[in-house]
Amino acid sequence: MKQSKTIIIFNTPPEELFKQYFDYLVNSGIPERVLAAEAEERAKQQEKSKPTTPTTG
Repeated sequence: MKQSKTIIIFNTPPEELFKQYFDYLVNSGIPERVLAAEAEERAKQQEKSKPTTPTTG
């Protein structure tokens, strides 16, 4: 009988949470979805890191 492993995470920074989630997905055999999700997450992070005030020039 195979026992499943459950991880409960408290006070974990989002980056680490995403890393663990993506590692889990990669190990589950769905690398294409993981790569797409990582690319999407990176795009979101870049959007957040852009300055909110428009630059004039």
